[in-house]
Amino acid sequence: MYNKQTKDVIGDYIYLVGPNEYKRVKGNTTLEIGVLYEPKSGDLNELKKFDCVVIGKATNEKILRKLIEHKKVYGVTGIETDRGREHTHYRRSNMNQVIAKMIKDNEKVYILDFKYLLNSKKRGKLIGRILQNTKFLNKYKCKTGIATFAESVYGTRFEDNLEALGRVLGMKKLAKFEEKSNLPKGVRILEN
Repeated sequence: MYNKQTKDVIGDYIYLVGPNEYKRVKGNTTLEIGVLYEPKSGDLNELKKFDCVVIGKATNEKILRKLIEHKKVYGVTGIETDRGREHTHYRRSNMNQVIAKMIKDNEKVYILDFKYLLNSKKRGKLIGRILQNTKFLNKYKCKTGIATFAESVYGTRFEDNLEALGRVLGMKKLAKFEEKSNLPKGVRILEN
């Protein structure tokens, strides 16, 4: 939540807010502002009013496809969940080769939510699904990234630690946020 404590944070952060908080927060902080956008339906007209980094979050395949195809969206996150049963022959990771190819063709970034991985009750199942998604992403040479999505400064992790986790998970093409914006090296992401 955006408050007095987060208003004065100094450092290399992108502060992610919800779409309804964007106008209120935009002029009141020195932090780089981004929007974590989680649409409830397939209507993405609301994205036109944002002039910052937009990260889409969806587990529904139809909404995920629309987010990937939208030009304002920088990357997608929250694809895999730890809920639901596995199929006999594959994991239900909400990603397939078609989505991985769409990410590559539309030059988007797949962003792993480290906070969700860290706080998951079924971490083993989630890691298995992440590994399957990573295989698809590596096959099509998609850009990948890991973000802390921390709710406070104390939840952030060093960039080196996140890169090490990415290497362990098999992510071969880790993207930096410097590619999209003018942020300095070592960007951390804070979530509302």
